Amino acid sequence: METSRFTLLPLLLSSSPPLLLLRTSSASPHKCSDSPSTCRSLVGYSSKNATTLHNIQTLFAIKNLRSTLAANNLPLSTTRDQPVNPNQVIRIPIPCSCSNGTGVSNRVPVYTVKKDDGLSFIATEFLVHVKFFYMRQ
Repeated sequence: METSRFTLLPLLLSSSPPLLLLRTSSASPHKCSDSPSTCRSLVGYSSKNATTLHNIQTLFAIKNLRSTLAANNLPLSTTRDQPVNPNQVIRIPIPCSCSNGTGVSNRVPVYTVKKDDGLSFIATEFLVHVKFFYMRQ
């Protein structure tokens, strides 16, 4: 089966209205400059169905459970099998970088396209549930 990978942010920002919105968090402002710079970001994700933290981590290829727990103010004792209710927003930590003075995704999230996947399917099954994108230092 032939697959390909692509970064989702350009697709998200080209949609109308955009599914991901870049904005600086007021708690920890970060200003992009012309020099190379990296930052940490949060993407808000909600599922239309009940799921688990593990399923969401798998979807976003997050290896470290602690980073997800910290982003959501959950106790370290929380397991990866923690239930997530439908429409509950989970903040997902992802890396970002600065390009021409603007914060942009640093090649994540990435979706692997499978045979017969179309943009409508990808948007319905994955992208439509991304709520917001915070950039912080």
